[in-house]
Amino acid sequence: RFNQQSMPLELWLECLCDQTQFGEDLVVVGNHPVLGNWSVDKGVVLRTDVSTFPLWTLEKPLVLEDDEYMPLWLEYKYIIRGIESHWEDFGKRSLPIFSSTSPVTATAFLPQWTEVGKPMNRLLPFCRGRRLKPGLMLRVDSYGSWTAMTEASWNAPKRFSPGVAGMSAALRRSSFLFVSGSTVNHESIRYHAERVFARPKRARLLLCLRQLRRSDFGVLLAPELWLRIGDFIGGLRLRQVDSSASSG
Repeated sequence: RFNQQSMPLELWLECLCDQTQFGEDLVVVGNHPVLGNWSVDKGVVLRTDVSTFPLWTLEKPLVLEDDEYMPLWLEYKYIIRGIESHWEDFGKRSLPIFSSTSPVTATAFLPQWTEVGKPMNRLLPFCRGRRLKPGLMLRVDSYGSWTAMTEASWNAPKRFSPGVAGMSAALRRSSFLFVSGSTVNHESIRYHAERVFARPKRARLLLCLRQLRRSDFGVLLAPELWLRIGDFIGGLRLRQVDSSASSG
């Protein structure tokens, strides 16, 4: 069983970046220990290859525990890291200052804007009315552009955990979806999230079941129990385990 307060956030990041040179990495850093607490050397390296470039992705989802290190919003940036490090630059935050020709009325104050010292960072969630919370979150960015391209999140079900393979319950209709500059429907985002979050877990579970099925203990398990196991993880049939065992 899993305690609601101990449920983590699983985060998947992708970034479109065609500005790297041979031998350079794209790294993400931010205001959380998982993202290196803004340290370039401790940042998370994204991957790409000739078939997916200029799309860079994480190797696996990041797991942010719901503890004292969990901020209300995740602030982060991408860095092109090579001999030198090149940070994304979104400028500095602007705050209003007020002046008035009439000291007796507040309605006469005219706002002006000035830049303050703190630089602008990416925000997750992108909409400030939302905050980080346990569940699944997928974000697609474009290097150098502050606005998110796509962001989707799924609330954590009662038995959610990164170590549990039965993730189909978490990948129903997303609880939040933001898309900028293109048309992306819920089903395409759900399919992408299924590939990122659920399929690797199901593949690992199938391998474990195959090994169990081969063992002396597995032979003693009743077929009805194997059917219950398949139903629990979401549609896995006994013949899939049998075929995996015979092909292994």
